[in-house]
Amino acid sequence: SQEKHLVQLHRTGEHTTSEIAELFGVARSTVYRAIQRVELD
Repeated sequence: SQEKHLVQLHRTGEHTTSEIAELFGVARSTVYRAIQRVELD
């Protein structure tokens, strides 16, 4: 899923949250929420 993908990108540490948000065309808050959701799973 897109969510898992953006969390994987975040985990690599190669992209900032802002960059990931831009890549996926979503808000930074969306990225943070996705990370929290996946981390809690």
